[in-house]
Amino acid sequence: MRARYSLMQLTSPEEGLDLLVEHDVDPASGDEISLLEGLQVWAVRELTAQRRRFGLYVAEFGTYDADGAQRAFLRELSLVWGGTELLAMHLNHGPTPELSLADLKGNGPPARRERWASRPPGGIRAGSPASGW
Repeated sequence: MRARYSLMQLTSPEEGLDLLVEHDVDPASGDEISLLEGLQVWAVRELTAQRRRFGLYVAEFGTYDADGAQRAFLRELSLVWGGTELLAMHLNHGPTPELSLADLKGNGPPARRERWASRPPGGIRAGSPASGW
């Protein structure tokens, strides 16, 4: 099983999401919280580097099997990108609380999602324009 960050753009309700870029993530490279929060940092860096225009983008941190099929997502961010900065964001945690990075690393029972589920992502304060709350 592999872990990956993915960045997509919503082109239209009819066409759905277009995949822009993917980045494999090594679960052994950090703790659960830093890898989950790293999704936002990575997505903003990619949007900036690609000089993306105003739009709705989706960033996911998920797990994939050997064939590349997605098994589950651990975190999903809906991002309103203003062309030069993040205007708003909505955080969605994965639907599979029994799956965690501890499973990917192979070091014991699944970690409790409550450890990180209540923390604001990437240090953005609730109520700030970028938080979406």
